[in-house]
Amino acid sequence: MPDSALPPNLKGKRHWDFPWGLRWVPRGWTAFSWGVPELWAGNQKRTRRQRGLGEEGPAPVGEPGSWQVGEFIRAAWWIAAPWAAAPFVVTFAPGWWKLLALIALPFAPVYIAFTLKGGRHFRIGPRWDDVNGYVEWPSIGTRKFPKDGERDTSTL
Repeated sequence: MPDSALPPNLKGKRHWDFPWGLRWVPRGWTAFSWGVPELWAGNQKRTRRQRGLGEEGPAPVGEPGSWQVGEFIRAAWWIAAPWAAAPFVVTFAPGWWKLLALIALPFAPVYIAFTLKGGRHFRIGPRWDDVNGYVEWPSIGTRKFPKDGERDTSTL
């Protein structure tokens, strides 16, 4: 996504949330217009509506005790096609191919997210930003939220 297509609060910004050696990466390099994710499986009930589009999808951070697995069906074919072979690779391939398939998970248009009953949230795969209307990829993250009250998921 070009930097000009990012929300105003992210234009020209770098990834302060990346590990130390990668904080120079511009946000525009990891932002995509893939729309809302499609939920494959999970027990999460909360949903969010994407600003500007009106499309609804699973909330990026679920309620305590929930989990979700989803896909960004609007991802480019060159991202989605190799991922389609991953279950076959993990099941039948020699050991080092399995490792490569597992390493590729954060780089696939598929994500896994869960929130423990104590409030710890974990996500691996693309991150849908329902507030600013874009997808960040690759992404992995964890965060502790309070059990009750404010569950602000903004990155500002």
